[in-house]
Amino acid sequence: MKTILLFLIATFGLIVICFGQNNQLVLKSKTHDKIVIVPEGKKVKVIDNGGKTHAGKISVYTDSIDGISLLVVGKDTLGINEISAIKVRPLLTKMSGGVLTAGGGSLTIFGLYVVIAGLGLTGDWADMEGFIKALAVILGGGLAFAGVLVTTAGIVLWKTFFKKYPSSKWEYQFRHVVGRGMVQSPVSGSSQ
Repeated sequence: MKTILLFLIATFGLIVICFGQNNQLVLKSKTHDKIVIVPEGKKVKVIDNGGKTHAGKISVYTDSIDGISLLVVGKDTLGINEISAIKVRPLLTKMSGGVLTAGGGSLTIFGLYVVIAGLGLTGDWADMEGFIKALAVILGGGLAFAGVLVTTAGIVLWKTFFKKYPSSKWEYQFRHVVGRGMVQSPVSGSSQ
């Protein structure tokens, strides 16, 4: 049993090292020492020099003969020098958008429950006073409305906010990741 377990762990580790190879788009600030790494397969928006927006998952290719770096966004292929800006959705906006959406949904459901209970449609509050029922309907309606607003804000935050990296302030490079932790030097395909 122990031998089988060790064999499975070793096989899984070998698969990760062999097939976990991917390229990365490295964004380096021209004014600061900041580096942003965008892994292959991440959804981005790319604005070319003509102002056209290309959106989708990225793939990074480097022609070994000519040394030309190409970025494939969705179905469109762009050269590194054709890019005027890259927009990436930060992880924090994804997480906070999801938290706001879930929290707002919960608040909406709780508010609707209080409204339904205040109307006397549940057996829990059927024998309450009229004033308390009216107060429950008003407060529950306010909670439900606030929940809808928070849910909407979470969805908007989740879907629309991208951080923009223009080529005038950022240098774009590609680098190939050989395996876990083994990184080759960046390909000099900077956009200037």
